[in-house]
Amino acid sequence: MSVAKALSLIIASAIAFTLIGGVVGFGLGRFVPNYYRTIARDGDAPGFDPLAFGVGQGVTQGLIVGVAVGIALVVILGWLDLRSLTRIANDQE
Repeated sequence: MSVAKALSLIIASAIAFTLIGGVVGFGLGRFVPNYYRTIARDGDAPGFDPLAFGVGQGVTQGLIVGVAVGIALVVILGWLDLRSLTRIANDQE
């Protein structure tokens, strides 16, 4: 696996999970705002916006998960490529 392909995979995974996290955070903030009011330190403050908090949390957590999943995929695919190359080298001997 090339470095460009690995970076593209990590970036694509990060973007996909960031978008998913933002949508989930938006949904929770819009339809279940008491969830964020309960888990946030200042959730009971008058100026607390559960929608903005939810989108922020979702995007942040989605980005972290996306990068982790992308790195895991690169490691797994790299390991499979290495096994394949090792098998080819052993067959040629």
